[in-house]
Parts: sequence; C-alpha cells; structure tokens
Amino acid sequence: MKVPGPGDPAGSGNPADAKVEHQTLATIAYRAAHRILQDHSESMDVASEAMVALLARFEAPSNSESYVTTVAKNLAKNRQRGLQRHRRRMQWWVDQRPQSSPEDPDRFLSRLVVREAIKSLPERQRQAVTYCYINGLDRRTAARKMGVEEASVKTHLKRAFKALREDLADEGRDLP
Repeated sequence: MKVPGPGDPAGSGNPADAKVEHQTLATIAYRAAHRILQDHSESMDVASEAMVALLARFEAPSNSESYVTTVAKNLAKNRQRGLQRHRRRMQWWVDQRPQSSPEDPDRFLSRLVVREAIKSLPERQRQAVTYCYINGLDRRTAARKMGVEEASVKTHLKRAFKALREDLADEGRDLP
C-alpha cells in the first residue's frame, strides 16, 4: 500500500495524478508570487522555492493549496523587500558617481572619500561591492564571477557596508 505524501494526497499511486497536482500547486504558487512581484522570472523562482518548501515537509499539510499560497506570498514579500533595498543602494551608488565637472566640491569630496574607503576594504568585499553596486550585477552573477556561493557574496556585502559605514562615520559622512 502506498503512503500518501504532499504530491499524492489521495494515495492513488497514479504518477499522472501526482504530476497534475504538482503542476496545479506550482501554478498557484506562481500566481500568488506574481501578484506581488509583477515579474515573471522572480515569480518563477519564488514558485520553485515554495514547491521545495512543500516537498521538504515531513508530513503533507492538511491543505496543500493554502500552504503553498502562504509560502509563496511570504517568499515574494521577502524578495520584494530585498529588491527594494538593492534599488535604494544602487541609486545611492549612481548618485556617488563622478560627473565630468563637479559643481558641488563637497559632493565631489564625498565621492572621493567613498572611493578611498572602498579601496581599503579586503579584496573579496571590494569585489562584491564593485560587481554588485558599481557594475550593477546581481548577486548570482557576482557570485559566479567571484567563484563563490551567492550567500558568500551577501555576507561580503554586509561586512563591506558595515566597514564602510564605520569608515565614513569617522569622516562625518553617511552611507544608506
């Protein structure tokens, strides 16, 4: 006798039924994520993560549709917050780029101080900041270029921003 699981709640043992249910749940997760993110690629990633969360459960939830919808919504909200933080930081870096003729000497000096602070970072942190904020790459692409995991890039960025905040605070400057 086959034991029912998340992909086969009825326990029919028919792989076609399990595949249809899996596709249905994945579609539900995608739609829930897409309502929040409004981006196909990001929504697909979130739907995949929601399906992995469903399959990782030891026991099947009583209502798989409700569970996968809630997980997808929460993942999408977290992804959206991360993207908003990334956009704010990218905008800050764009604002710090030098212009051909600096109109405000104080702002020009600020950019120079930031560049010097970046140069003083350890190599991996400097690479992460350069790839993600100066060159505008996402963490995944930066990780591939650096030859590390995406989580490592995130850690390097956090440490870099902490160090930059401390260095710039000593100079009387702010970092978002």
